[in-house]
Amino acid sequence: MQWSIERTVLVFAAMVWLAILGVIVGKNVGSGAAAAEEATATGTTALPSQNGETQTGVVESTTAGVATGEPAGAATWRVEQVRRSSTATWPTPSPAPTGLTYDAKTKTLLVSDGEVDEGPLWRGRNLFVVARNGDLRAARTLVKAMNEGEGISWYGPGNVLFVVDDARTAIFTFGAGSDGMIGTLDDTVLRLLETERWGSLNPEGVAFRAQHGRVNMLIWSDAGMRRGDANRIFAVKQGRDHRFGTDDDVMSRFSTSAPPFGYTENEGVFYDPRRKSLFLVSSEQCPIFETTLGGKILRTIGTSAICAPGTATTGFSDLVFAPGTDGSPRRLYLADHGEDHDPFQRNDNDGEVYEVKIVAGP
Repeated sequence: MQWSIERTVLVFAAMVWLAILGVIVGKNVGSGAAAAEEATATGTTALPSQNGETQTGVVESTTAGVATGEPAGAATWRVEQVRRSSTATWPTPSPAPTGLTYDAKTKTLLVSDGEVDEGPLWRGRNLFVVARNGDLRAARTLVKAMNEGEGISWYGPGNVLFVVDDARTAIFTFGAGSDGMIGTLDDTVLRLLETERWGSLNPEGVAFRAQHGRVNMLIWSDAGMRRGDANRIFAVKQGRDHRFGTDDDVMSRFSTSAPPFGYTENEGVFYDPRRKSLFLVSSEQCPIFETTLGGKILRTIGTSAICAPGTATTGFSDLVFAPGTDGSPRRLYLADHGEDHDPFQRNDNDGEVYEVKIVAGP
């Protein structure tokens, strides 16, 4: 009987120690998870930026972060062409499509052209409503309150179009007027955010993240004012006041110039709510990168099937996911503005839109 009591006491003591140890470990794990949740849920907490940087309010002198690469042995990915459509042959041509987005309600693509106003093909139209098979449905204008509508991103629940203007260094929203259409004279236009405040002088592409039915983060690409070492992705999250352009905004950014990116003209960015990741393109390099919001590369997607140096397509200006023309619920669409001459030349009319599928394999 005495031996059994001692054994019981020892077992009970061991159980108590294991319970205490479990509480300690649980607290450590829980603290890490809570911190990660706070970084994305609290308005004034800086966003996690893997090897990047974050700032709140007025920016001080900093060094841009460099994103980390894929782990060794990561799977390889590539695209296969489904369809290729010329924007140069439309009745109202888009010689240099710079922006691309999708309206799920109307099941149409929207294409912006930030260069057409500089050449002889300008007909007062720089926003194009396009069927997914490449047919032009309508040609409209985004010139109200801005000079050059470069990148665009459609937010269906709010019925607004986000537009970035590299001449004004600002992001705008275009809302439909009484006619119910975007790109007409009665549009409601709001200047939402000044990119120059954050050191972004050449914004090209724009995207957003929406949570709980409202947009709380703006994301854009900057091509670095023709400086190949200054390409970056910027993200600005609203603070506690739930407004953009105020002192409690939180900014993060990472470089896309340094390896493994190597971009010299980072024009397009798309936030994928399904994968909670970014997709990036450059008009001067072929690879597509999928990254976290902080810049960690998740996938490098090869495009040799449609893009190569010295050919008609040497990169892409924007991208978006939408249902495919082949019946697939999800295909990637890519805009290519062709050769980029400054100043604009008469024969600069070589824009295209590609529909591709992403497949595994070299």
